[in-house]
Amino acid sequence: MHYRSFSYKETNLRFRVQYPEKMIKEILLQRRLIEGYIRRYPQFLTSLVPIPPLPNAPPIALAMHSASELTGVGPMAAVAGAIAEYAARAGGGGVVENGGDIFLISETPVVIGLYGGKTPLSNRIGFRIDPERMPMAVCSSSGKMGHSLSFGKADLVTIFSKDGALADAAATLGGNLVQSERDIESTLVQLCQIPGIEAAWIEVDGKVGFQGNLPPLVRLEDREFYRKITRDVRSGVRLEDL
Repeated sequence: MHYRSFSYKETNLRFRVQYPEKMIKEILLQRRLIEGYIRRYPQFLTSLVPIPPLPNAPPIALAMHSASELTGVGPMAAVAGAIAEYAARAGGGGVVENGGDIFLISETPVVIGLYGGKTPLSNRIGFRIDPERMPMAVCSSSGKMGHSLSFGKADLVTIFSKDGALADAAATLGGNLVQSERDIESTLVQLCQIPGIEAAWIEVDGKVGFQGNLPPLVRLEDREFYRKITRDVRSGVRLEDL
């Protein structure tokens, strides 16, 4: 299965879609809309709590505002998941990963591997997402990896939802709440009470918890696993080729 890569500013994608050129043009459009909205509303970029939308906010910003309201985190916590969803839909369906936040629209099952850093389950198990569960967002947050802001210490919090922005924001919330294994159960309850969240998975200090309608777990046997982990590089499709 062949995947391509595309990076632009903070967006780093790995994807397999039907119409990659349309997908990339959509990403550039949505980024311009978000950046224009931030110029009008700088607080949208910096707020760590929900804020009301401005009149005439673009649809992607409204989706991020909605996810923020449901989870209590700032709207930019939803940006990667929102862009992944827009990209997958504009590309005519497929698989889009945006820095660990994934949106799936596929007629065949897709296996998503778990990577929580140096944890017992990294490169050992994954989730099989069947076509009847799609479209599906699979978004993750970590207090120990990546550049995104997190106030917690979870190795990995993974959220399943039909809504990319919501899954991303909820993963951020979960990552903020988990300081130790003692927080797993209460955090799972809080996450799965959010309307639109189908399931949640948490790993911290070798302990695992999950709740909700979790997709089937499968054993991974992928020698290319570590090569597939998204890194912040500028590579792949060139804009001048479009």
